[in-house]
Amino acid sequence: MQWRSVFSPVFAGVLAAGCASAPLQYQATWRRLPAPAVPSPRAVRSLPHLSNLSQSTTAIVQALREHCLELNFVTYPNGDVPAAPGTAWVGFSDTHFLAVIEGRKGPDYALTAHRQGKENPHIWYDDNFEVFVDPFLSRSDYVHFIVNPLGDVYDARCRIRQVPDPKAADGTEMMAVVRSDMSYTSGAAVSVVRTRTRWTVLFRLPFSAFGLGSAPVGQIWGFNFCRTNRENGELTQWCPTPGDRGFHQPGKFGALRFGLAREQCDVRFAIPFFGFGRNAVAVTFANPSAAAVHLEWRVRLTDATAAGTVLDEHSGGFRLEAGGRRTQRLPFAVPFQFRGQCRVTVEVTADSTPVGCFVRYFTLGAPLAWALPLTQIYTTDPYIEANLRVALGEEELNGGDTPLTVRLTGPAGARRERFVRLRGNLLSLRLSTRGLTPGRYTLRADYGGRAACTQRFDVVPAPFDF
Repeated sequence: MQWRSVFSPVFAGVLAAGCASAPLQYQATWRRLPAPAVPSPRAVRSLPHLSNLSQSTTAIVQALREHCLELNFVTYPNGDVPAAPGTAWVGFSDTHFLAVIEGRKGPDYALTAHRQGKENPHIWYDDNFEVFVDPFLSRSDYVHFIVNPLGDVYDARCRIRQVPDPKAADGTEMMAVVRSDMSYTSGAAVSVVRTRTRWTVLFRLPFSAFGLGSAPVGQIWGFNFCRTNRENGELTQWCPTPGDRGFHQPGKFGALRFGLAREQCDVRFAIPFFGFGRNAVAVTFANPSAAAVHLEWRVRLTDATAAGTVLDEHSGGFRLEAGGRRTQRLPFAVPFQFRGQCRVTVEVTADSTPVGCFVRYFTLGAPLAWALPLTQIYTTDPYIEANLRVALGEEELNGGDTPLTVRLTGPAGARRERFVRLRGNLLSLRLSTRGLTPGRYTLRADYGGRAACTQRFDVVPAPFDF
């Protein structure tokens, strides 16, 4: 975290003659709060690629058992050997991620299953397998699947977001919340086989569900596979996820690479700060091969709703010599009027062969947002605490010639403070209460006429003199 502070005794101007002796700003501190770091996986295993697959469910299951990666389950949350073993065999084709998931059962046990009239998370109360897919290893955006013995499927896109803690006095304190979107449709297909001693699911997930036209060869995604066994009440999973969010802990999912590591070109992506205005994806290209390659890239920002409107798009290319390495910032812009969920997609080819892709979902509220711990201030209080969150892209934050103006209006007149340059994405203010008479006041922030927000508070007579 980078801290930058400014304590300024000189103020840009006072708009009301009655307030000429009472400046607005008592103290101002800029802070630069980065996005949460993404944990790196401790171990990465490679998914085998299957070609020329038969359309027969039996043949696909057999191919996965014979040629693909075997993942054995342990108990949740302590990682012991389960009483009823469970196993997943995983791989991928040109168009789908593939998994066979199997669990043992007693020969006389009738699997608990109810036909779901509509998609319903209560499917979890049946015997079930769960699949968690974290595309592109975001550790925060993932898809959750539940499959019961009747072949009914629940799928939802889940997002873990760090939001301001409404109970915290400090505007920098955050809390994690999980949001699930059950309107999401993945296109996943399942087939179920049941015998006296086990039940098995063939799970097929198209890469088109993530905006991809082919398999993301060379890329690392997060996965977990879980089972709820109603026969003995046992919960099992491939990667243990102990903690207060149960199975929903993408930071503890296992990491699987589609195929082997790239020999021709390695591509890595990062978005340090995302927000309104100018942004950039930082992409590092490495060419370990013995020949130069021509790299082409395209970055696209789209509305993540069903409409899928393209909000911005850029492309380019360059030559990367053998053994070369290069980091380049790929620009894009988020319209200030946009609200809701959007998707950033980056595709990279080397000599027309796909070598890298990146997809990340973001949810945007407002460019500027006030947070006041108290909205009722006594006339004896020396200052007002206020925090302003600035949700701007990294290039916008660093671009630096658009002013931010803070203006206070009310019964005592108007006061204004103008910040010529942004020095971070969180502005913490102590506003002087000197000269403020009782009444309702409005605090307004304006970013160059492109974004604004307001917050009201009341100044009331103090019940006692201090």
